[in-house]
Amino acid sequence: LLADRLRTRKGSSVEVYGVKILTAASLINAADKFIPIANAAQLGDQLGSIMLEKSAQLKMFCESNNVNLTRLSINVFGSQLAEKNFRID
Repeated sequence: LLADRLRTRKGSSVEVYGVKILTAASLINAADKFIPIANAAQLGDQLGSIMLEKSAQLKMFCESNNVNLTRLSINVFGSQLAEKNFRID
């Protein structure tokens, strides 16, 4: 309601920064612009790269210590999958 009031009564532009799946649809719809936090300043790519690197380090650590790692699941961003050098071993 506040975002809608700011726009209609005060003539203000409203930008909402948030995690899309955690942000109410009504707030996203009331805003002039919705900016997903992960996309702001390309944080998603940076965080994704860190997670990939740490996951690879964990895998190598387990292998060098004879720990059977049956599954390692990580989330990646679509932009990472589109990179030329992205590969899964």
